[in-house]
Amino acid sequence: MERFIGLNSSLKRRKRFHDQGHALLLPELARALPPSLRPQIALAYHRGQPVAGAAIVLAGDVAQYLFGGSDEAMLKLNAGYALQWWLIERLSGLGCQWYDLGGESLSEGLRQFKRGLVGREGRVVEANIDYEYSGSATGRMIAEMVFGVRAAKRFYMKLLNA
Repeated sequence: MERFIGLNSSLKRRKRFHDQGHALLLPELARALPPSLRPQIALAYHRGQPVAGAAIVLAGDVAQYLFGGSDEAMLKLNAGYALQWWLIERLSGLGCQWYDLGGESLSEGLRQFKRGLVGREGRVVEANIDYEYSGSATGRMIAEMVFGVRAAKRFYMKLLNA
């Protein structure tokens, strides 16, 4: 997990992503969640050094990509593609029908990566839908507010980039 967090930090620095360090919560999630829902880490190595990583969660027949990370060396090695193809093959063998790579974050580079990953036969499906579960009305209300703010931010960012 430490190696993955290092790769995630490297990616955020290189791409100048503004992030509050959510990947740093992975160790806590691993301790707090039931074993079947704990994040799983996959790493790609080159010459003994980790160059790309992914944190995913499995839930039924759906795998959810949480965070990624990469080293500068990954760019010329295409380790991100290799790691994702390995994950897709492994997840398929585990019975996963869906692999949710998450949103696009308005990044052309991320859109290009996903188009390259699915190839000519596949397709990238945009679904700006947030799912949540809450044990209380207050929790649900707070989640709806957060999702509303997130949707407004997406809309605003699209206007700026149009």
